[in-house]
Amino acid sequence: MRSGPALGHSGLFHEAAFYGSDDEFLAVVVPFLRDGVAAGEPTVSLFGPHNQRLVRSVFGPDSGVEFIDGGRHYLRPASAIRRHRDMLTRYVDAGAVQIRIAGDVPHPGVGVPWEWWARYESAVNEVYDEFPMYGLCPYDTRTAPREILDDVQRTATRSRLAGGCRLCRTWGWDTIACGMLVLMDLLVTDGFFSSLAFWGSFAWCLICLVVWVRAG
Repeated sequence: MRSGPALGHSGLFHEAAFYGSDDEFLAVVVPFLRDGVAAGEPTVSLFGPHNQRLVRSVFGPDSGVEFIDGGRHYLRPASAIRRHRDMLTRYVDAGAVQIRIAGDVPHPGVGVPWEWWARYESAVNEVYDEFPMYGLCPYDTRTAPREILDDVQRTATRSRLAGGCRLCRTWGWDTIACGMLVLMDLLVTDGFFSSLAFWGSFAWCLICLVVWVRAG
């Protein structure tokens, strides 16, 4: 039986996450990996040097997390797909009912053209769907351009913020509630009228509510 948000889901469960600091990165990735190890699932950390060092600072060599060099793995989309499929096949053949993989996909914010990797992010929903994979792709909002973050939200099954709140691609109370949490955070940290982000989030909540009501 699969664990976590992918419980009851068939095939690939593709989740994107967004963070703006090293602490937020760890707040997203550590529970994901820790829950996988606790469930006895193959659990893979597939990051570049900086983020991999952050993960290793939490998980030791005997933690149950498999560390793979993300820089080498993500040299090209075609080779990344081949390596992924080989790894997933190996785990499924060994009896895995879910495989957790967290990794950072290259993008222009780290000096890599996005066109191929945008296609990769969309293609994985098909090419990995025969496997019980729970994939987490965290994106650094400090370096990833806005259009890339938009692309990622369109292709992922679900998206989450650093605080753990998840945004589904379908409209519903979870989307509205998450927007309200962002509003509450802005009220506390930025003051009621001082932040343009507050009003942007407020407008987003209203749009979500109207679309959800009309869809119902």
